[in-house]
Amino acid sequence: MNKIILIFVILLCIVNVQGATLHGSTYNLDFDLITNTLIEINSEPKQSMIAKEGAYTFKLNNGNYVINAKYYSGDEIIASTQEKINIIEEGDYVLDLILFPTFDNVEADFEIDLEEETNYLIPIIITILAISIIIALTKKKKKIIEENDELDDVLNLIKKEGGRITQKNIRKSLGLSEAKASLIITELEHKEIIKRIKKGRGNIIILQK
Repeated sequence: MNKIILIFVILLCIVNVQGATLHGSTYNLDFDLITNTLIEINSEPKQSMIAKEGAYTFKLNNGNYVINAKYYSGDEIIASTQEKINIIEEGDYVLDLILFPTFDNVEADFEIDLEEETNYLIPIIITILAISIIIALTKKKKKIIEENDELDDVLNLIKKEGGRITQKNIRKSLGLSEAKASLIITELEHKEIIKRIKKGRGNIIILQK
């Protein structure tokens, strides 16, 4: 009987360590990091967390998931987003979330006659949206340039270390956060410039030849 219980516990532990890691950061339309965002995912059982530092992590099995992010001011949701992701194998998945403003409470804050006010509200809304899009695209372009510079910094550091370095040393040498370093390394790995090898609780980064 004791042997059966022991085998069951071992199998349960094996099941628990399997799966993928989904993580990322939360941003507003200006691509600034948002903290204290509520993140929920429809796994079984359902998982949720508060991204206090603007970063989240979930452990998932293979499957299709919907992830929701909500940012509150008091009891009111002022920004939110919903994304879908398909986990097809074990590994590391990065999904950054951009939260969009919500306008659900506009009618509660202002009493207006829609028939009389629509004519000038629509152009104002279109103008505001156009300005927001232009600002967002400008900052996104700047962010892309900065990210390319960061990719080059990481690549040059790997070359300087002889083509082999730990992910921990990359973070320390360049002053990167864990989430940022993981994002850059994932991008380089996707481009087949480097290879990431799991060793213990860390990763070894090797330059592809």
